[in-house]
Amino acid sequence: MNLDKNKARSRLSFTQWMLLGLALGIALGVFLGELAAPLAWVGNVYVGLLQMTVLPYMLFSIISNIGRLSSAQSLLIARVGVVVLLGLWIAYALVVWCMALALPYFPSGAFFSTSLVVPPAVFDYMGLFVPSNLFRALSDNAVPAVVLFSLLFGVGLMGVDRKNLLLAPLDLVVEVLQRINKLLIKITPIGIFAIAASASGTLSFEQFYQLQAYVVLMGVATLLVVLVVLPLVVSTVTGLS
Repeated sequence: MNLDKNKARSRLSFTQWMLLGLALGIALGVFLGELAAPLAWVGNVYVGLLQMTVLPYMLFSIISNIGRLSSAQSLLIARVGVVVLLGLWIAYALVVWCMALALPYFPSGAFFSTSLVVPPAVFDYMGLFVPSNLFRALSDNAVPAVVLFSLLFGVGLMGVDRKNLLLAPLDLVVEVLQRINKLLIKITPIGIFAIAASASGTLSFEQFYQLQAYVVLMGVATLLVVLVVLPLVVSTVTGLS
């Protein structure tokens, strides 16, 4: 019994494994320097695997959850959702604006600009928000277009009498994607280790000095949003303390 208790205490939690991977990655990158750069492909593979299931999970889960609602439930969620969404947009816009004001000013040469010889790229706002081609939106990671299609599909599914014939397979697909995500999350310490090693090995001291203000601001902004903004939204909407 004592041996089992000691083994249970000696096991690291998932958060501790991630922190250990981060620390080991930074140490290896500092020690090897540019030799740690090839580890970047390991980090890219890890990030790509995580992104692999994000949009399909979002697509099927939104359709499944919206489709099983009634008209009264959908109207109530729409009213509350619009208020919450606008409040979050305003809060995040204020946070980003304050972050921009806190960053130091870096003067740069203005005697030449690539825009003088290369025309600026035209951003396709319609393709980002309007799912004229769902498969293109999925391949381009156009999240707003995928969400809009999912919402409209779910709303159309609400009034269908035989919607349970489609909801059951959608729930099964969502469950499979959740299992895949759980399997991929288990390799998170390896991905963090590779990303930290390649970044710390290829980042010069001058570049790190320039990034430290951004890192500090991101940490402060994240704590502000997670510990202040989101709890206030939850307490306002749900009545929880």
